[in-house]
Amino acid sequence: MVTTMQRTPATESGTVSSLIASDRVEGTAVYDAQGKRIGKVERLVIDKAGGRIVYAVLSFGGFLGIGGTHYPIPWPMLNYDEKLGGYRVEITEEQLKKAPKAEPVEGWEQANPDRDERVHAREVTTTAAGDAVAASLHIATVVRDALTTAGATTEDVAAIGVGVPGRVDPVTGTVTMAVNLGWSELSLGSELEDRLGRPCVVENDVRAAVLGLHRRRVVGEIEDLAYLAVGTGVSAGVVLGGRLHRGSHGLAGEIGHVIVDPDGALCACGQSGCLETLVSGSAIARQAREAIAAGRTTSLKASPEAPSAISVYHAAAGGDEVAGSIVEAVGRRLAWAVHLLVMAYDVERVILGGGVSHAGEAFVQPIQGELGRMRAASALAREQLRPDIVELLPPGADAGAWGAVVIAAADAGLGAGHGWEEVGHVLDS
Repeated sequence: MVTTMQRTPATESGTVSSLIASDRVEGTAVYDAQGKRIGKVERLVIDKAGGRIVYAVLSFGGFLGIGGTHYPIPWPMLNYDEKLGGYRVEITEEQLKKAPKAEPVEGWEQANPDRDERVHAREVTTTAAGDAVAASLHIATVVRDALTTAGATTEDVAAIGVGVPGRVDPVTGTVTMAVNLGWSELSLGSELEDRLGRPCVVENDVRAAVLGLHRRRVVGEIEDLAYLAVGTGVSAGVVLGGRLHRGSHGLAGEIGHVIVDPDGALCACGQSGCLETLVSGSAIARQAREAIAAGRTTSLKASPEAPSAISVYHAAAGGDEVAGSIVEAVGRRLAWAVHLLVMAYDVERVILGGGVSHAGEAFVQPIQGELGRMRAASALAREQLRPDIVELLPPGADAGAWGAVVIAAADAGLGAGHGWEEVGHVLDS
């Protein structure tokens, strides 16, 4: 079982969501050093005290996976090969069968055979930005609540994945800079491991999300894609050649802090006129408040609650001119962001997600409209910005939480998580 936490950028305060899920590795094909398929993973054996896999029991021969012989092999000898789509051992089948058999050790047991990518529990709670001291306590509480709902304990957990909106050192689990949360040099991974007693992997939330979308093939067999998340903040995650691209300093895809209006509003990063200040959920709500304060005629005035990004999109869909002008401007700038991602990374698809994307077609249409205008004006744009270049995240995809499942699974050596690698390296700074 894998437990994950992700902070979802949906409102100004944000939320913490915990999803308890499982990820299948049993049944995966096994190949020898020559690339010959020799069997499959029948089951896993774990050291319950350490929460780690120690042996995989391989199945050889038989008919359609029934019968045959079984042989245990140390887990570190198996390496996932993406080209083969299975595990590889660097010895031949005959050498493997002649090796001495493993002796059982007290405290080892068969891993949970019910690792089938089912959601066992989900918990969502609001969290306030700025309180770095209480961050790990708050997250650990949400994880424990989810485990309780699932009828499980931390002893049932192989690993914990955490997605954070900011710069993260995935090796140390340190959040080096999270502008919208007000966190800096927070040792989140180690603090959570101390509180929960299980391995914890920390990654940027959008980068974890795009890796999860790729590994789980949510949008098909695409090896070069970007995930553009528009919520409290704006960020993109990029997979190139089937691998997560972090960049030399772990900031690849931070498109929300590209300056598009030097005379614009002050951004939390310290610059003025960043894309995030114009198209994020909080920016859309701010523009609606400013329109109301300026005395402009809009149906948004009638609501007893302050306008939100979603309410602005709903008003625009209902014919409100003020709301319509806001969402048209947002769509135009997000189309520019899509264009920038496509030109910079030459991706095959840009997936749109985040809290603001929950407005659905009202969110996508202005973006598509601007992309259409760009194609009409430029042969290069027609070639690069194909009609299918953008896709709205499928309903219920829960990209952030499942991305955290994938990175946790990778750390624990399970299933779809294999291949959690980056193009380039995160350098010391």
